[in-house]
Amino acid sequence: MIFLLFYMGRNHIGLKKFATLWLVETSQTLALMRLGRQSAERERISEIKLLPLEVL
Repeated sequence: MIFLLFYMGRNHIGLKKFATLWLVETSQTLALMRLGRQSAERERISEIKLLPLEVL
């Protein structure tokens, strides 16, 4: 913790760049995960809609 505070005091621009890049990567990853869940949900819904047609 003390090292981090010392590092922030000396090179906060580098830390800001690191944090910004990390946030960009994290938000992209979360967006992909969200799209994956939405796609899986759409697939489940379409299977439910098709199920009665297959039974007949």
